[in-house]
Amino acid sequence: MAAESSPTPLALMPVVAAGFRLVRHFPAVSGLTGWVVSAPSGSEDVLYTTQDGKTVIAGILSNEQGQNLTRQYADLYEKAPNLNRLWPAINATYQVNEGPHTANPHHQIWVLMDPNCAFCHRLWLELRPYEKAGLEVHWIPIGILFHSSTARAAAVLAGGPKTLYAMESKFDVARERGGVPGIQLTPRLRRELATNLALAMKAGIQGTPGI
Repeated sequence: MAAESSPTPLALMPVVAAGFRLVRHFPAVSGLTGWVVSAPSGSEDVLYTTQDGKTVIAGILSNEQGQNLTRQYADLYEKAPNLNRLWPAINATYQVNEGPHTANPHHQIWVLMDPNCAFCHRLWLELRPYEKAGLEVHWIPIGILFHSSTARAAAVLAGGPKTLYAMESKFDVARERGGVPGIQLTPRLRRELATNLALAMKAGIQGTPGI
């Protein structure tokens, strides 16, 4: 359903004025209207407006079963990302690799990770058996969650696989903190982290892990 066929609700006027484009709208739960909006960067997100059009809701919409309806709506109505356009940005990133380190691994994944991310830590644990079976994982550190994230991401980049292993094997789940202290950022590390963060922005990834 095209957004142009319906008047723009008052609550979305500031969103449009900020440079976002209304791509389409659809009926959502509880009388809400869902809107797919496109940012100037090209990434898309889902917003909701109330029946009177005076209130806009952003974030995760859940039902009584705890299902993430926003994720379901995004899968249905957002355009599929063009992953081919991301390869130059992926290849330009600074990575820490785990796995077989063979010349031509049969299976590879690339993961944007924050050293303070509990979900990244869980993924790291779950991927360990697959790495032993031949999976190569390219970890791309960024710092977005906490004040200490950037310094810890710098430590991972500077220290390589050994520091990544220590960061995750000593991860403090209760405090959501990586197991290795951060380090002072050098100009080189700042450039590397900025390059990695640029990939997240280009891909429209707003959280970690980003696979």
